[in-house]
Amino acid sequence: NPPSHINNMFSNIGYTTMGGGSMANPGNWPQYKLAGHDLSEFMAAGMRNPSTRLQMWMQLGAVRPGFASAEMGTKYAHIMNPGEAKTASQFIDKYLQSKVQSGISTFYDMEDQWSRYGLAEVLVKNGMTPQRAAIEVNKYMPSYQTSSPLGQFLRGKGPLQIGDRTSFMHAAIPPGVGGILGGPFTSFPFEATRIALTAAREHPWRLAAVNMMTLS
Repeated sequence: NPPSHINNMFSNIGYTTMGGGSMANPGNWPQYKLAGHDLSEFMAAGMRNPSTRLQMWMQLGAVRPGFASAEMGTKYAHIMNPGEAKTASQFIDKYLQSKVQSGISTFYDMEDQWSRYGLAEVLVKNGMTPQRAAIEVNKYMPSYQTSSPLGQFLRGKGPLQIGDRTSFMHAAIPPGVGGILGGPFTSFPFEATRIALTAAREHPWRLAAVNMMTLS
């Protein structure tokens, strides 16, 4: 929905600012224009045949097409066995398999990839090597591929271990419980906290600038 996209883009402005290549800075717009052009061409080709530049960033891990599905999970992006669900779930399965929903997932994905790609290009323009730029991008942009044990549990991706494995008090709460308690977008506050703490340690003035942005 439109509010989610607006919130997502405002968040990306904050992340790129903390990363040292704000997409709100007109001086960085040529790099974001390049990123937008390459990603648009990539999408138009069915996510095949990336440009040489885009391929480099993908290999370095700065740009990760398909990122959204990692966060949205199988329930939201890839229902592997449509038709097996019962009653009202069947309708939901068909909708989530539709081209409309697939397009929405891809659009969300490309918003984030555009920010990552543009930030990487700005950092290289400012003197970083591509390898170092990719590291910085992953420090200051959300990553849903990795998470803490608690984060994985709340996403329904793994059990929550309680107590020492060698103790009789050890227990493991099934991941399904975590998925119910957390939901598909639990990783966002975990990642937002990680990025804010990283900025507070490494670039406190950038974090202060982001906190002074008017978002309402």
